[in-house]
Amino acid sequence: MSLNIDGIDSIQVGQFPFRTLTLNVRLNWNSMSTAILHHVGGKLYFEKRLIGETSMDSRIHMNAPMNSNTSGRAELTFPITSEVIHFIEKNRTRNRLPFSIQLFYTSQDLRKLDEKEANTPLIPQPYLNQQFNNGHDFMIAHSDWISFLKELEWSELELFEIRSDIFKNFKLSKLIIQHLREAETHLRDDNPNAVLGSCYTALDQIAKEQSQTGKKDTKFQILLSKIFENEEDRAQIDLLIKAINGFTHKGRHALERPSADRAEAEFVYRTTLSLFSLISRKLQTLQTK
Repeated sequence: MSLNIDGIDSIQVGQFPFRTLTLNVRLNWNSMSTAILHHVGGKLYFEKRLIGETSMDSRIHMNAPMNSNTSGRAELTFPITSEVIHFIEKNRTRNRLPFSIQLFYTSQDLRKLDEKEANTPLIPQPYLNQQFNNGHDFMIAHSDWISFLKELEWSELELFEIRSDIFKNFKLSKLIIQHLREAETHLRDDNPNAVLGSCYTALDQIAKEQSQTGKKDTKFQILLSKIFENEEDRAQIDLLIKAINGFTHKGRHALERPSADRAEAEFVYRTTLSLFSLISRKLQTLQTK
């Protein structure tokens, strides 16, 4: 006996803070036996990696009893964590995104009370069948996935604990967060040079707002002196900032230098996020003293 997925009619997402992906699937009971379907659940995979699992309480719309080729529907809702989205973002391309579902379900066979009588009632058997099906592959278009990310209200900034309110408290422009979000959008759109350009602008913005002299070499000194008491630590962070800032010029001067690729864009973007996370958390510590 087998419960199969004939297709997916629609996909919806649940918004933050309880992010979910709900698949409305068409079901088909492909078995010669007559049975009742009690529960249906599912496992969701991306690139053959398990990323989510439903409970056994999925909503089922299936006629009972089920005979050969009985059709129906189910709503499978999978929780989608930030870590899952981050994994998908890290491994996807601009092509369609490959997913698959494997159903697990509980059914109960029905037998005629008297096999010799045509109109004899069906009697449930005293056991349950718990089974998995062979799985169903499906694709989500790149444009649809980008729309889902917006509906999910997900941003990679979440993973780096960047406190935008702390920037506000220290009179740092909200443009910094805006530039980081622009870099994230460019990364989703597979535009590496634009990612580097937005990261440069974010770094330059915080430097300008902290500098009173306008000299490029001293732009970060006021900020770093606030959050790092140790002079050696301050010097090392300053070197890191200058290195990342220098690398971002590759995106700003694409005509004179080779264009950045996605790996370089991801490196610069996530390093920049880590840097701003460090700065905002250090500033938060100062604020609580």
